[in-house]
Amino acid sequence: IHMPAPSYYPIVVAIGLALAAGLLIINHWLVPIGMVITVFSLYGWAREPVSPPAEAHDSGGEEGVH
Repeated sequence: IHMPAPSYYPIVVAIGLALAAGLLIINHWLVPIGMVITVFSLYGWAREPVSPPAEAHDSGGEEGVH
């Protein structure tokens, strides 16, 4: 089974949402702080590469010879 590489973004999204919910209870003007954290971490998570970069193909011979 192919599994994606581990990422910190899901926990940062959860912290941002929890912070937004907690700040909603304290003062509704502070909610954008949590939402900014959530939006930026969602953007980072979406832009994260799914697979590792492609490695150079090894042809078994000298470089430049095909």
